[in-house]
Amino acid sequence: MSMSSKFSLCVGLCIYNSQDGLPYVFSNLHKIKSSDIFNSMRIIIVYEDYDPSISATHQLINSFSNMIHPISVEFVKNRYDRHRVRQMHIGNARNTFLERMRELRSSGTEFSHFAFMDTNNYACIGDMNTEVLREAMVRSEEWDSLSFLREAGYYDMWALSYDPFIHSFFHFREYWNNTLNKVRAHFEPTIERAVQNGETMFPVFSAYNGFAIYNTSVYLSDALPTLRYSHEIRRDYYPEGMLKRQEAILECSVDDRVDDDCEHRYFHMASIQMPHNARIFIYLKSLFKKMSDLERPSQFCPRYLV
Repeated sequence: MSMSSKFSLCVGLCIYNSQDGLPYVFSNLHKIKSSDIFNSMRIIIVYEDYDPSISATHQLINSFSNMIHPISVEFVKNRYDRHRVRQMHIGNARNTFLERMRELRSSGTEFSHFAFMDTNNYACIGDMNTEVLREAMVRSEEWDSLSFLREAGYYDMWALSYDPFIHSFFHFREYWNNTLNKVRAHFEPTIERAVQNGETMFPVFSAYNGFAIYNTSVYLSDALPTLRYSHEIRRDYYPEGMLKRQEAILECSVDDRVDDDCEHRYFHMASIQMPHNARIFIYLKSLFKKMSDLERPSQFCPRYLV
């Protein structure tokens, strides 16, 4: 089924030491291009000028130019100074992408959707099942932000907020791994039950998991406040009473920090507020297949992500 007359896509890749993951990412971008889901695609690569791998990365991307032709590929330097907080610096790379998209829109180049896709050596390296992406786009009127499961497992617990686990597991008054294990022990069977019950989309306040797609009319709208990434924690964005419920379940209270959080949570939590009112879901099918041990590149995945 051709859908190309309806949708267009701009993909943001924030790169740093990404040479191991990029060949797999570009292979999957080629799959998207070949799927005929989108009538046009553009790739915006946000890079750091101090990246020791940038020269090799440029060469790698040039070697894939024939594969992704005629997709436009644009390099944009991160417009912000290096931040002391890692996730804020990554957030500013994402903000650079959003700003560039707004510039393109002002010059007449618009996209119905944009996506962020991680370029590390674990998140998006498995073969993409574009039929799952096609299914999701058929239902595009039902969501504004959509992320997916992976056959290799759900790794991105830090970006995840859902009822009642709305607050970062790093921000409680106990060792973070204990909190993470409690959240995971609830989340995994919850998702399994939803799938077994025939549900196809799971509502969340925030989720990413390496690849997420967004409705441009919501996330790049002119409505104020402008949606941006930040490491700030905004408890006033939480539904009333939910944080207390989370504390009761975890049997632990939150600490006093007001920042140093995952950049995705702020972006998504801000987007569900008025006037944006974004609808955020996890699509309950795996977008990326699991790779065998022999296929995978050398792996480094932070413990809180596995």
